[in-house]
Amino acid sequence: DGIINPVGEEFYFRGYLMPRISRFGMWTPLLHAALFSLAHLWQPSNIPQIFIMVVPLYYLVWWKRNIYISIMVHCTANIIGGLFMLSSI
Repeated sequence: DGIINPVGEEFYFRGYLMPRISRFGMWTPLLHAALFSLAHLWQPSNIPQIFIMVVPLYYLVWWKRNIYISIMVHCTANIIGGLFMLSSI
């Protein structure tokens, strides 16, 4: 969950999907954040938090045109979240 899953999600969402919805201009990262958040329906209580956290990140990725930024942030967030879950057991 810390490396493989985030990398796969990033390549699909930021590498494949984001360029295909770029016709929405400045709305692209916002729309993209909504789609990514909704892809986490298995975590319904986290959807608003995911949306709020990823909007600035997606604007940065879109502006810089650098998917590696979101890969690093996503992997780091998942690893930290996993460590917190382990520490609460």
